[in-house]
Amino acid sequence: MAKYRELKGITVQTRDTDPTVNVGSWASGGNLNEGRNAGSSAGTQTAALFAAGDPVSAGTTDSTELYNGSSWTEVADLNTARRETAVGLGLTNTAALCVAGNPPITGIVESWDGSSWTEIADLNTSRSHGGSSGSQTSALAYGGNDPPYRAYTESWDGSSWTEVSDLNTARYGGMFSAGQSNSSAITAGGYSTGYLAITETWNGSSWTEVGDLNDGRSGLGSSISGSTSSALAFGGDSPPATANTESWNGSAWTEINNLSTARSQLGGAGSSAVSSLAFGGGPNPVATSTEEFSFPSGPHLNEGDIFLSGGTTLKAFGKAAGIPSTSWSS
Repeated sequence: MAKYRELKGITVQTRDTDPTVNVGSWASGGNLNEGRNAGSSAGTQTAALFAAGDPVSAGTTDSTELYNGSSWTEVADLNTARRETAVGLGLTNTAALCVAGNPPITGIVESWDGSSWTEIADLNTSRSHGGSSGSQTSALAYGGNDPPYRAYTESWDGSSWTEVSDLNTARYGGMFSAGQSNSSAITAGGYSTGYLAITETWNGSSWTEVGDLNDGRSGLGSSISGSTSSALAFGGDSPPATANTESWNGSAWTEINNLSTARSQLGGAGSSAVSSLAFGGGPNPVATSTEEFSFPSGPHLNEGDIFLSGGTTLKAFGKAAGIPSTSWSS
């Protein structure tokens, strides 16, 4: 068995202020100019995009807004107004795709270059309310409703869509989506015969079921440009709308601090589980509010830390969350 000094050394730090548990929290950001849900989002916490969506019950919009870390600005409209697009696709707010949607159910895809939208190659199968992830030139679109709900997956190489291996579980309904290319992605939640907690990861050729969400739901927001090892899922509908937030570490979901406002079919952006953005969403009236998720500044507590608090009291942070307490018995 490894000894403490081999893992942590023998120096015990003296702290005037105790380190914090690194759990993160939501804070208010700038409001959207047009409230809506069921749109298409892309980018990071400080450079996000929100396009299309439903500004009122059963309506559609072609508007596009960009976020700069503090405020939203209206920019050039989509060529085709729609709602219930694929959740989101793009690593920045200057290079993104808006995929599929309705009404009517369509396979139209538009590409954003930072100033305008251009129609490009359609999906092979029209659909609404599916998932999508990746970059403007390397992406995936999966699931959705055409109807009924489907397991279809299509891969984008920058010029055309190719059908590849299906999801293990067919679904639609605003699934959680994250990933940075057509060779790496993660999706969770959605709806088929009920509200799902199922999570699947993509390795470039097939989907594999991994650890479920703690809270099955559809209409989730996500850190769209996160990875398969660090991502955040928030909001959604089970019903009713929820504020629940869960963090993914590559193997399991952990419930952390909730959104300030419960909402579903919201937009999301972010590069990891420690940096995300939530905006818009329903139910009616649709929200204009934005929330930013971030971690407190250091120092942070890590499992096994020992420190001298205020120079007088020895303190320790014994174990990570989720490890069960045990005891001896006869």
